[in-house]
Amino acid sequence: MTDHEAALAFEQFSALLDREHLNWLRTQVEAHLRLGKPEQREVAVLEEDVDRRDLFGLPARRRHPGPKASFLGTIEYTPKERLQILAMAIAHAVPHVLEMANAIPELLHPRQGEPAARVIVVRESETGEVEEKTLQTAASAEKLARLRELLGRLASEAAK
Repeated sequence: MTDHEAALAFEQFSALLDREHLNWLRTQVEAHLRLGKPEQREVAVLEEDVDRRDLFGLPARRRHPGPKASFLGTIEYTPKERLQILAMAIAHAVPHVLEMANAIPELLHPRQGEPAARVIVVRESETGEVEEKTLQTAASAEKLARLRELLGRLASEAAK
């Protein structure tokens, strides 16, 4: 996978998250990416000797390399690393959200023989309109396992 393909895939996944009202996940990933990747850096430190005197008897300063100092800096993530982080975030969040959507009706389901509870999700759209949707049983365990597998493969492909 090239950097261009990784950047394109990142944009497509970001658009998909926005379309599916999961922009909170994209926002969290972008906030993490803005911080940058930590990187240990070493800097040469110069030491001065002032014990010596020059021809006129004045202190002679001589610089020489001293011990190296290290500090933590940050660099930008590569397009492949950005895609890998987004894929891992989706893999950790989305299947769990779908599993919760599957579990809610079961948790609210009354005893045997009683009618099942209906779960309605109310959301305000960007235009201010209130949208109501009945929560349907989300994905099967097989579909969730397949989603995790695909996202895992995407993350490992981006890591190469």
